[in-house]
Amino acid sequence: MGLFGSILKKSKNSDNSPEALQNVKWGMASPLMVRLNCGIESIRAFGTFSLSISDPSKLKEEGFDIQDENSTAQLKMYLNDLLLKSFKGVLESESSSMNMEDLTGSTGKLAQAVKDDTSTIFSKKGLELSGFVVMKIVKV
Repeated sequence: MGLFGSILKKSKNSDNSPEALQNVKWGMASPLMVRLNCGIESIRAFGTFSLSISDPSKLKEEGFDIQDENSTAQLKMYLNDLLLKSFKGVLESESSSMNMEDLTGSTGKLAQAVKDDTSTIFSKKGLELSGFVVMKIVKV
């Protein structure tokens, strides 16, 4: 079925245009401890991301074959881990000056910081992150 099955989209403009992933869900499997200005809190976060394959040959060099379902499942896990690592880094640098209300109200700012942080890494792998959304941050 190719890259992520039903979420894979081909551009309608050209048969040779890059494939894209739309609204792929990401989330934290386990809570993350963050230092806020009011103390340490345990949180979880969830959202979606979208990307396109800008250079399939670079992606293949990284060991991912977009036509192989096993390889694409590994790619999905890899991308999720990459985005979570970046999100955690952004939280570490931003959260100490925020309280829980500020944190939950800053999802757009945090999402843009993750997108900026990962753009170079994604580009080197032949990918372009077209969207990263933090839908919810919850205290657990």
